[in-house]
Amino acid sequence: MGSAAPGYEGSVWIAVFAQGGTPPALAQRLNRELNDIAASKEVSALLNQSGLPPVALPLEELRSRMRQEYANWKKIATAKKIELE
Repeated sequence: MGSAAPGYEGSVWIAVFAQGGTPPALAQRLNRELNDIAASKEVSALLNQSGLPPVALPLEELRSRMRQEYANWKKIATAKKIELE
């Protein structure tokens, strides 16, 4: 990755998305429940074994990071003239 886009790094994200218009209270509850599941001893052990340690994020922080990732990759695609086919 570093040779194709110096100064950038790639990472693996696993997230669950809800349909637009999902009530905020439900989105918050799903976020909380999924974070609890990821932090459970069993799931955490499986994720760590796979080299993907779970990172529980509050919903707003996840949204912020997703926006930042989108902006970063858009910048790379524009600079490298990468287009959708």
